[in-house]
Amino acid sequence: MLSSRKSKVTVDSRVVAKVVLVGAAGWLPPMLAILLFRCAPTSPPCLETLVGAAGLIAVLAIAFWRSVRIRRPPVFLTGGVEESGLPRSPVRWSDVANPRENFASRWTMYEDLADWLSGRSWADRDVAEIGGSNGALRFFLGQARYQQLTYPEHDVQHLVRVADSSFDLVILDQTLEHVVDPELAIREVHRVLRPAGIVLVTTPFLMPVHRGEAYGDFWRWSPQGLGVFLRSYGFEPDVRHWGNLAAAKAILENLYLRADEAWTAGLTLTAAECEEEFPVTVWAIATKSAAPSKPRSDMSP
Repeated sequence: MLSSRKSKVTVDSRVVAKVVLVGAAGWLPPMLAILLFRCAPTSPPCLETLVGAAGLIAVLAIAFWRSVRIRRPPVFLTGGVEESGLPRSPVRWSDVANPRENFASRWTMYEDLADWLSGRSWADRDVAEIGGSNGALRFFLGQARYQQLTYPEHDVQHLVRVADSSFDLVILDQTLEHVVDPELAIREVHRVLRPAGIVLVTTPFLMPVHRGEAYGDFWRWSPQGLGVFLRSYGFEPDVRHWGNLAAAKAILENLYLRADEAWTAGLTLTAAECEEEFPVTVWAIATKSAAPSKPRSDMSP
């Protein structure tokens, strides 16, 4: 099972206000004209008045409908999955992913990482995903020995229950921005990785603050900054990113913009449409290369 979360219903008050104002601007003038000039003061309510009332109800109903957002437990894949829960190989993210249940900000990132994972053999490899994983990447790990290390039993800053050199691959998917001490966390990841082990780090950049009752939102790394950070702690990173001005504007207004909504709005979610100045999401494929060291203030990217 990918997630045990229940559906959540929220109402966006800004959308309610916008729709009500636009609807009222178009509804009030003709309604006032009808009341002033078509109905006699002593006559019973005329047909136009009833139509106007129906129009008001329609405006309010549209405002409510446009503002309600239902967040359902994720269903990341729509097909191409065998009964074992593993995807048929080879498989591409865009062939099996569900655009109605994936954030637009992560679509291209997952597409890239799914290609990278699917192009390698993970048989007899040990993989750990640390944090509140959504499970999207585990389906591209083939026959790896996969386990999810969740908080509070496993704190990435203090992996006291994990021995040195335990894993070939560690996944930190949208995790480090929620960690109070990411430097301590990446040192721990370095420790539990085997020689030449790999960590996949994904993190937002041009994204609204997103925190919850049990976690905060503390950090942002630019592509250049993430590279400096990982090299500082004994990794050789391949840093990638996706984003463009149009996508950044849309996602800053709606953190939970889905891939299908983005396409409907005319946004493109491909690496070809990436703009260097507007990285929405940043990720790295980083190989353990040396002992971690204290970052120097004069370290160049």
